[in-house]
Amino acid sequence: MRKVSYPIVVISVLALSLAACSPANQQDDASNATVSDAINDTVSENTEQLDAFENMPSVDETSKRFSYQCDNQSTLDVTYINSPDKQSAVLQYQGQRIEMYSVRAASGAKYASEQGLSENDGIIWWTQGNEGTLIKMILDDSVTADDYPVIANCIAV
Repeated sequence: MRKVSYPIVVISVLALSLAACSPANQQDDASNATVSDAINDTVSENTEQLDAFENMPSVDETSKRFSYQCDNQSTLDVTYINSPDKQSAVLQYQGQRIEMYSVRAASGAKYASEQGLSENDGIIWWTQGNEGTLIKMILDDSVTADDYPVIANCIAV
């Protein structure tokens, strides 16, 4: 076994210590701090932008109001609400406000509500283009949709 002298060990330790404290390593530490600060600043800015974006109203969410003149001499106002998660309509007719949900239609747009003009009836509003039909929905399983009476045919004004 070879014996290592004490002065060589001391010199080696001092040399390594000085190398660790050299300006090159100090420059790397400064460079790392600068990079770290830049990353933190970017993350902070992006977080602020993301927060602002999340609080913005959805550009897809819209509501539009239309007035219709009906063949029974009444008027009908409808507010259509379209957002990514909800399509609905709010109908104002003969002093009643009726909230309606979207239902499948072969063509056009169709809305329905179990709340109708009378206690035992619902209502359907079916539009295509600038025309709409207001239909009484009979809440009775023995009556088919083909038998629902038309309340009014309307046209947008």
